[in-house]
Amino acid sequence: MSSMIQEKNLPFTIEEYKNRLNAVRRVMYERSIDILIVNDPVELNYLLGYRSFGYDALPWQCLIITPTEEPVVVTRKLQAASYKNQTCVREIIFYGDNDDPLQVTIQVLKKMGISQKVIGIPFKTKYITPHHMSILRRELYSVENIVDGTDVITECRLVKSKQEIQYIEEAAHLTNQVMRDVTKKLKKFPSEKEIASVVMSDLLNLGSEHPGGLNPIIGIGKRSSFGHPTWENYRAKEQDVIFLEFSGCVYRYFAPIMRTLSVGEPTNLAKEFEEGSRYAVNQVIKNTYPGMTAEQVANLSKKSLEEAGVIEYSHVRTGYSVGIGFTSWRDGISIKQGEKTVLKENMVIHILPFLTDFETGVAVSETIVIEKDGARKITDVPQEILVI
Repeated sequence: MSSMIQEKNLPFTIEEYKNRLNAVRRVMYERSIDILIVNDPVELNYLLGYRSFGYDALPWQCLIITPTEEPVVVTRKLQAASYKNQTCVREIIFYGDNDDPLQVTIQVLKKMGISQKVIGIPFKTKYITPHHMSILRRELYSVENIVDGTDVITECRLVKSKQEIQYIEEAAHLTNQVMRDVTKKLKKFPSEKEIASVVMSDLLNLGSEHPGGLNPIIGIGKRSSFGHPTWENYRAKEQDVIFLEFSGCVYRYFAPIMRTLSVGEPTNLAKEFEEGSRYAVNQVIKNTYPGMTAEQVANLSKKSLEEAGVIEYSHVRTGYSVGIGFTSWRDGISIKQGEKTVLKENMVIHILPFLTDFETGVAVSETIVIEKDGARKITDVPQEILVI
């Protein structure tokens, strides 16, 4: 690794960051975009190495990309040290807390020359509000057009590099070890808080990094069916199921898994759900190859759940791509009906046949890597209900 990588603690080589930027510029060219504005922290991480949670305390920040000029970051002055020491960006414009950050950005754009230019702005991101858009449209009146740039970088980052896969596999190792050991460290009738304490403590002790907004998802009893419950002080009773989902984190890369715990012998319904979910996830892993569309994988999962006789309890998508995460480890596409994205080698996907009657929720999920000859799971925990 270069001295710059070591000095700045960058996860990847400068060459890899250059390749990513060039890939984005190729997509910009294909879509006739002259200037691209980027402000999702996941995409800032992908292009620069950005790893701060300061984005949540900012009124605005962005990266401005053109076909040939050095990319420019506009951000709050408080973020100066983070950008200078943990990213590969060279051009940074800072604003103070008494400045109007959008006006600072607009002045930077005007100096670049925006007349008759096409500007790409992500319309579907939560980091650009209708208020932001109204100001940008009003102030950038001389541009030829403002177009949706939401998927420009997503298209580039779906296929992972060798080093990215290594980080995801390291995260999976943390995930696997903690999930395998969790029942050994819990009392007979644990509370959600106690489970969270064990999971978080073990992840951090093993070397996992800051999970961000991706803390363990834990639901006891009926709360197992809630979708994404926040852990509280609910305590398990005999034969309660406990839904558990979490992931280790390495340089903001994740490898999540879902398993179900049971206090004592599982109920017949929990067993039925577990068997159906296990059958579906393994059929997907066995029969997924590069060249298939995400919709075809979803249809494969649906067929498997039908064969297992549990399709009526499936109410969610089959999965989603994973990788970089801040507030979510979802990374670009959903595996569902209507999604025509073609799977390629080195994409990483979380397959999750979650089943529920809205009283009990059960899942056996796996994070998989698409390889030349098929799919390989990198999460590795017994596919069964884990009994306390």
